[in-house]
Amino acid sequence: MSRKSKITKGFEVPKDAKIKEDIIKPIQIIEPKQNAIIAFIVFAFVMVIYQMTNSPSLAFWDAGEYATTAKIFSVLHAPGNPTYIILGRFMNILGLGMSTPQVNSFFSSLLGALAVMFTYLYTIKLVSMFEKRVNVAVPIGIIAALLTAFSFTFWTNSVEAEVYSGLAFFINFIIYLLLVWLQKSEDLSHQNYLIFIIYLFFLGFGLHQTVLQIAPAVLLIAVFPLIKPYLKKDGFYIQLVYWVIGLFVFYFVMDFKFSSFSQPLFALATVSVLMYYLRGRVNSTAWILAVIVLIIGFSTHLYIPIRASFRPFINEGDPQTWERFMAFFNREQFGKNDIFTRNSTFLSGQMGTHFFRYFNWQFFNTEMLSKWLSIPQGILSFIFVPVTYLLGLFGIYFQFKKNKTSFIYLFSLFFMASIAMVFVMNIPLDTPRPRDYFFVTAYNLWATFMAIGLIYGLINLFKSKKLYGIVMIIAFMVPTVTFISQYYRVDRSKEYYAAEYGMNFLNSLEENAIIFTNGDNDTFPLWYAQAVDDPYILANQPDTILPAKGVNPDSNTKAQIAMAMDFKNRECLGIRKDVSVANYSLMNTPWYIRQLRDREGINFSIHDSQIEGLITPERFERPVTYNIPYNNSTVRFTVEKDDLSLGYWRGQDKATMQIIKDNLGKRPIYFASTVGGQFLGLDDHLEDHVMVYKLNPGSALYSDSSAFDIYVELLENIYVVNSIMDTTTYKDEVVARLTAPYIGHYSRLAETYLRMGEHADAIRNFERANQIFLSIKETAKTDIARYGIVVQLGYANALISIAEDTMIQNKREDAPKYYANAISILESLTEMSFSQYNEYQVAVYLALGDAYMGLADIGITQNKHEEAIEYYQKAQEVYESFGNNTSVEIKENLIYNYLGLAETYANLDNFTDARKFYQKANQVLLSMGNNASPRMKQIGQGIQRNILKLEDDAN
Repeated sequence: MSRKSKITKGFEVPKDAKIKEDIIKPIQIIEPKQNAIIAFIVFAFVMVIYQMTNSPSLAFWDAGEYATTAKIFSVLHAPGNPTYIILGRFMNILGLGMSTPQVNSFFSSLLGALAVMFTYLYTIKLVSMFEKRVNVAVPIGIIAALLTAFSFTFWTNSVEAEVYSGLAFFINFIIYLLLVWLQKSEDLSHQNYLIFIIYLFFLGFGLHQTVLQIAPAVLLIAVFPLIKPYLKKDGFYIQLVYWVIGLFVFYFVMDFKFSSFSQPLFALATVSVLMYYLRGRVNSTAWILAVIVLIIGFSTHLYIPIRASFRPFINEGDPQTWERFMAFFNREQFGKNDIFTRNSTFLSGQMGTHFFRYFNWQFFNTEMLSKWLSIPQGILSFIFVPVTYLLGLFGIYFQFKKNKTSFIYLFSLFFMASIAMVFVMNIPLDTPRPRDYFFVTAYNLWATFMAIGLIYGLINLFKSKKLYGIVMIIAFMVPTVTFISQYYRVDRSKEYYAAEYGMNFLNSLEENAIIFTNGDNDTFPLWYAQAVDDPYILANQPDTILPAKGVNPDSNTKAQIAMAMDFKNRECLGIRKDVSVANYSLMNTPWYIRQLRDREGINFSIHDSQIEGLITPERFERPVTYNIPYNNSTVRFTVEKDDLSLGYWRGQDKATMQIIKDNLGKRPIYFASTVGGQFLGLDDHLEDHVMVYKLNPGSALYSDSSAFDIYVELLENIYVVNSIMDTTTYKDEVVARLTAPYIGHYSRLAETYLRMGEHADAIRNFERANQIFLSIKETAKTDIARYGIVVQLGYANALISIAEDTMIQNKREDAPKYYANAISILESLTEMSFSQYNEYQVAVYLALGDAYMGLADIGITQNKHEEAIEYYQKAQEVYESFGNNTSVEIKENLIYNYLGLAETYANLDNFTDARKFYQKANQVLLSMGNNASPRMKQIGQGIQRNILKLEDDAN
């Protein structure tokens, strides 16, 4: 046959492609070009959606660090993710006409969309082993891909600077190539595919080490065609058990003796077993090439010590020596993760609290569905959570029934990504943040089970071929619901609150300040703002930097600052490079102390030889007094045992006090507000500058009015809170917790303005506080939610107070809008569940009644008696809702309400209703008995006279 005839013949399913239960390899059931077109359409569609929801700036947690290190080509936290940094740096150089944060998000989206495409491709391969109908197999592949693309964790990590979309790309690409090799291979031929897979494993290992989670399953799939003939032979399983037990005993011994090398030694032992059994099938050249590509793939790790030797702006672990590199590579700073010592119970803790809890988030967001459908979330969860599990279980059933080998391939991958992964990760019960990203591969693979179960379940339900269209419509409704329900929660397209958080921290500080921070979210956004040329941050900077006050830097300090600025101007492209960020957690390490001294320009009088001793924890023996020169005098700080958060000296405690000792009076020193409880007994010397506290050795809190002036300046003119206030963007529980303090600061400022009679300023700041609360109201924990209620109640009462003031000042035209706004806020509070605001119920209803009464009084003064009666009646409903056994205050308000109604009806000559309400007022007064105040008793006498007068007039 000529070359031309081969090309024009076209694709046909081979006649020997009859689907049998015992088939062990994928079959080409769809024309490759057509399959490639479908795969590309899936990729392009998902890429468009990802670009629509991409983060235009940074996000909290590690995203800020990843974005920063990819931009400035530096060393992030262990184990370094060098493949991500190298590729991310390449993308930043390429630019593609985008800003730096857009490039970083685009990179994640690109890898995520490619991973989704390979989900479609490998699903087709697996399904081809038991289904040759293209109109069945292709929808399964597309639905698996879409369920993956729009699942919560996968989508979230594909629209921010993170590594997990890249992890998914490597894993899914490996699975696809493995199945392609399996389809083509005869007796382990086409070994170039396997060599390339090994390369991808170790290249991907440099992106995230958990890429190796599927390696045992990949090995099983690769050798399964060879071992299947032996499965029913005597002695096979006994020999298998011997080898498995032997290898694990070997691992346990190596882990005990050579913990740093136990994993590579275990891998070497496993490969040795393979080489023994595959002798004659795999030639020595293939083994040599495998080792070569392994080294090439792993070689991205050379970047870490090489770049560390230049000591860049972010140089976590400073792994430039072999010893520090191995400690960095083995993540020693996070402690040893011994899988034989469980950090929590496996089933209830690690599977239940972590794996299954995150599993329930993935495919159907019942919170959003509840709002849109007006159906209680509990009912929807009762429906959709079981659907997630049942569809997957149906898929397991149908795949196992139709082809057990295909099932073994997929299930072995899922097992390693789920149960085995949970066991190896050994996550403690309590973690600072959800760890759902560790299991993104498991949820990805479960989507394939779900797609199989969905299509075959519907085909068995609608058996007629004529109903195929209905089957497809119903089937594609499932990923559509996933997409719709997750969109709002995942959409990052208007999310700038982490950027605002970081730049507001920095702009709170005086020039050349040192700030102590506590963790990831009060450190990474600051590093990012200093190092990355984020357009949003650059465009929202104040005109000037707060000048340093109370400091007098000596020549050495000036030289240190100049050296640090020269370094950071070369390395960084952002704002406030004059600020030195000192992270508490990292100050427990010697390399970071040197980094602060040599790169941040912080005076540190401890010699290198003493640093190890400084950061070594010590028992608290006795109070320690620091005598520190300050402005031609000496200040004394004494640290008691209760001032140490753990009751003993940590490295960070000693390093903090050393930095204060060496820099006080030379540079402004601050603590981030997030440091709470770790102020080392300096609380009385800290000035509140909104998000930070300035160390003032002179006196407590506000030493003079200038401190409050700075507080006002920050909130009114320097801080940017547009995204923080935005109620249209979703803010999760962490964001709610981090941004909630703004509520208190703006409400505090508003109350100050209110006391000063500055009504417009008070309302503006109350409105800011209220907007921030509304933006986090849905996800805030109970304590924050109740705090927000207090703020809203304060805002409403302030509006009522302002309305009353305007009435006194004869500005009645302004009063109704204040009352109306107060009513709107208070009515929204009454719509909350009783448990959320029950302790404030009386205050809310009293304020609501006051607002209605105020509007009624305005109606009286404007001779709008009918309108006044309407508001009096609303107030009446509020007061009467408390019942008879209520407080004196409410009864007094009810009396005033009845009197207002009575007098209004009397003015309308409706004496019957007037007398009725006078009598009601009198009954309430009588019920008060001796609790009635002299004023109320005097009012009662007037009520009696009016009742008698009305009765006389009636007669």
